[in-house]
Amino acid sequence: SEESGFDTSGTAVIMTDSHSKTRFENLSLGLKVVESHLLDGNRLSEELNNEISQGVVTCVEEAVDWVKSSFLFRRINSHPLYYGLSGNWSNVDTFVLDKCNEAVEKLFSMRAILENNVKDEMFTPTAASHIMSR
Repeated sequence: SEESGFDTSGTAVIMTDSHSKTRFENLSLGLKVVESHLLDGNRLSEELNNEISQGVVTCVEEAVDWVKSSFLFRRINSHPLYYGLSGNWSNVDTFVLDKCNEAVEKLFSMRAILENNVKDEMFTPTAASHIMSR
């Protein structure tokens, strides 16, 4: 609505080569689904390291919140089996927490982050974290 000050419509222009044209047409028509690759390999650890290095994420709880704001979280809820979430789909939060804990443990093991305050479960980036995020 005009009262909110936000646009209610928009236009997107996709410029690509003729080889990729059909792919983008299928995406825009909803004929092809795009999935997140944030859980592939070390990507979640790498992306969380970037956020930790910048001071955006300082604890596992903030890492979970960050993931919950991502495209990955939307896709997990839409297509849980694709991401390895089988059985009880109501455990999406637990699944995300486990993945964040795994990613943070990788960063601890590489000494990219250190526990700043064990009681509050907060951590801080090391020089290695800053170097890796460049």
